[in-house]
Amino acid sequence: MKKLLIVLLALLCVFALVVVGGGALIDPGIDLSVQKRLPHSAAQLYSHLDSVDGVAKWWSGPPPEGSPPMQVKHKSGPTQGAGTVLTFEADGQTMETWTIKATEPPSKIVYAVDFAGAFVVERTLTLAPDGDGSATNVTWRETGSIESPMMRWFNVLMPAESVTKNFENALDLLARAASTSVSTSPDGGKG
Repeated sequence: MKKLLIVLLALLCVFALVVVGGGALIDPGIDLSVQKRLPHSAAQLYSHLDSVDGVAKWWSGPPPEGSPPMQVKHKSGPTQGAGTVLTFEADGQTMETWTIKATEPPSKIVYAVDFAGAFVVERTLTLAPDGDGSATNVTWRETGSIESPMMRWFNVLMPAESVTKNFENALDLLARAASTSVSTSPDGGKG
């Protein structure tokens, strides 16, 4: 029995060494982006980016396959603009906390996104009118650093292609929200 415990302890130590030591060798940097053309004006899209009600409408549709439904809740600060803090909850757990850091309506918004304490990224959505302005090129970019060596395994286990596909799916939800609502932007969704 004592030998078994020693072997189990040794295996646990090797496992911890591989996870932590190996994680320390993984690049901590996050720099991912995707661009997508959406068939709405920048103002129509922006109205779903900078307020509790707008973000809740954006994420109110059916979740991606295999994902639990998310509920957007106001956590603190104002209900619109810089300083607004939102939580995304699923199955009673906070999955993400978004803080609006900066706004430049209707062309740019910057969020700090905390993934349940695992790591934080800066998420920037830039909206550039396309053609006559009835469509918009949206660039979704996430940057940051994963400080915990154990959490850096996300960079290996979740390839960039799968993460950027999630960004594209989120932009599809944004376009859907813009299609099903009347703009609340200052210019009535014409910009």
